[in-house]
Amino acid sequence: MAQAIDADAATSAAVSHRQFVVATGAVLAVAVALAVFWLSQRTWSGGPLDGSDGGGIVVDAFPAGSSFTYGLQNLTYSGDDEITVESVRLVPGDPSIPELGEAVMAYGPSRLDGRLYNLFDVRAGWPPGNDAVPAAGARIRAQDDIGLELLVGLRVPSVEQGIGTLSGVTVTYRADGHRYRKTFRTSVTICPAGHDEKCDSFERALHS
Repeated sequence: MAQAIDADAATSAAVSHRQFVVATGAVLAVAVALAVFWLSQRTWSGGPLDGSDGGGIVVDAFPAGSSFTYGLQNLTYSGDDEITVESVRLVPGDPSIPELGEAVMAYGPSRLDGRLYNLFDVRAGWPPGNDAVPAAGARIRAQDDIGLELLVGLRVPSVEQGIGTLSGVTVTYRADGHRYRKTFRTSVTICPAGHDEKCDSFERALHS
């Protein structure tokens, strides 16, 4: 009788051990899955996306209150996996250029002519041409040294304001299973046509 009880106890202990191992494995699997999910959702600074940085232009060709398209910022990628742009946020200057409130658009490699020059940096009017696509969701291929040109809709400041600046753009994107956020400081400064005194002063200050 004692042997039967001992056998039952041993069997029960073995079952309990197996249940403990299974439960522990399940907890570890959930923990690993949560860690992978957390890493995929975390936003890292910088990352492998390349782009124009540190440059800028000054424009005084458009009348006060008119819309224009700013397309100086190019995004490229030298890595081995495709990049997907999630969002683009404008970084205003001081004083800022009035935004049109439209989504940032983009041109792909087809924007280049046969001489491999950009077709434009700044042009009057908005929206851009029909071959432009929303920047959010656009993809940059692996080893793409042409990439995307971001297109931003802006409005020329009033004569009273006299000058406005966009300091750059912040791009949130996915690469290699991770989310990154990177700011590019390529600026445009604009004054109303015929009222370029503040732009002249701004340029002189840059070169002094």
